[in-house]
Amino acid sequence: MNPPLGALWPRMKTLCREPPVYGANVPPDTYVGDGLRFLRTSDISAGGEVHSLAPVFVDPAAVETRHLLRPGDLLISRSGTLGRAAVYESTFRTATHAGYLVRFRLRVGVDSKFVWYAAQSASFQAQIRRDTIESTIGNFNAQKMGDLRVPCPPFDEQRATVRFLDEKTAKIVTLIAKKQRLTALLSEELRAVATAAIWPNQLPPGWAYSSLMHLVPPGRPIMYGIVLPGPDVLEGVPIVKGGDVTQERLEERLLNKTTFEIEAPYARSRLKGRDLLLTIRGQYGDSALVPNDLAGANITQDVARVAPKENILGEWLLHVLQSETIRSKIVSEALGAAVKGVNIRTVKRFVVPVPPLDEQQRIANQLDKASQQVASSQATLAKAVERLKEYRAALITAAVTGQIDIPGTA
Repeated sequence: MNPPLGALWPRMKTLCREPPVYGANVPPDTYVGDGLRFLRTSDISAGGEVHSLAPVFVDPAAVETRHLLRPGDLLISRSGTLGRAAVYESTFRTATHAGYLVRFRLRVGVDSKFVWYAAQSASFQAQIRRDTIESTIGNFNAQKMGDLRVPCPPFDEQRATVRFLDEKTAKIVTLIAKKQRLTALLSEELRAVATAAIWPNQLPPGWAYSSLMHLVPPGRPIMYGIVLPGPDVLEGVPIVKGGDVTQERLEERLLNKTTFEIEAPYARSRLKGRDLLLTIRGQYGDSALVPNDLAGANITQDVARVAPKENILGEWLLHVLQSETIRSKIVSEALGAAVKGVNIRTVKRFVVPVPPLDEQQRIANQLDKASQQVASSQATLAKAVERLKEYRAALITAAVTGQIDIPGTA
C-alpha cells in the first residue's frame, strides 16, 4: 500500500530533533568482557525486541559521546534484516549501536513506541521494498531511511494507539508462545518415547549389547569419504556433504558432484541404498537413510557411512542414531577448535542395545508412526503461528493507519 502524502504522513527525518545517526563501527576483535552494551541488527528479534542472547560489549573509551543511546531512541536496520526496528530502553543498561543500525531521536510530541509500531506496518515495509529495488541494500542509507513516510496523528491518538496495540499484541504473542511451547513439548515427548523403546532400563530376553562396528558387514566398515572433493562439476559422481544429511536433501539434483578421477580412489566409501549416514564434522549428529536411487554416490570427510548388515534393519538403526542418547554421546565426544567433530574410531565404539530383527521392525514401525503424528501436529501448530503473526502484522497496520476505531482516538 502506498501511503498518502500530506501532513499526517511526514517523512521520518521531520519527526526527529536531530539528524539520523549511524552507529559506531567497532571491529569484533575489540569487543570486551564488560562495558557498553553494543546493539547490533542480530540483537533485534523479528518482533522488534532487544534480546539478551550472546550480548557483546565494547570499551566506553572507544565510543564517541554522540553514539551513546538515550531511552526512547528508535533504531532501524539498514542492512540484513532491512527495516527491523527496536526502541532503546534504559533497562538495557548504557549502550551504543552498530553501524548498520540508524538511530532516530524523535522530537517532543512524537511517541517512539508509535513510530516503532508504524515501522512494522505494511505501508512502511512496502516503501523499503520499493526503494531497495530502485537502489540496492548497500545504498539504503540514513538519508533514504529518513525520507520514508510514516503516519503521525496527534500525540494523544499516538498514545491511545500504543496502549491498544500493547494490549492486543501481548495477547497474540502469548498465544504464539503457547503454541511454540506445545511444539517443543511434542518433540520432548517423541524423544522420551524413542528413548524408552530403544534404550530400555533392563535388557529384554533376546536382546544384546553391541558396538556399532559389529552391526556392519566386514567388507563395508564405518568410514568417511573424500577428503578434497574439489569444486562442483556438471558431470561426475554425486557427493553427500555434512549439510546434506537430511532425508529432504538426499536427492541427486540437490547434491554437488565431484570428478570421476577424484572419486575413484574412494571406491570403498561408495553408497548403497538403505545405508545410513551420520554427520561427524561441523553440523555433527545429523543422520539419514540413503535412498536406493543414490546408489553409487559417495561421501565427504564430514560424513560417516554406517552400512547395516543382514540382520540389522536400517530403519531401526536410523532411530538409534537419531536418539537423544547417541546425539548426546556425539556432542560429548566432539573435538576441535575451528571445526568440531567426532572421529570414526569413537563412532565405531558406540555401544547400543540390539533387539532381534522382528523386534527391530516393531520398534521402527512404532517410532515411524509416532514421528509422523508429531510432525503432522507440529505442522498444524506452525500454520497457526504463521496465521497469528500475519494477524498481528495486519492489526498493527490497521491501527497505525487509522483503519480501525481505537478507544481514546477521534
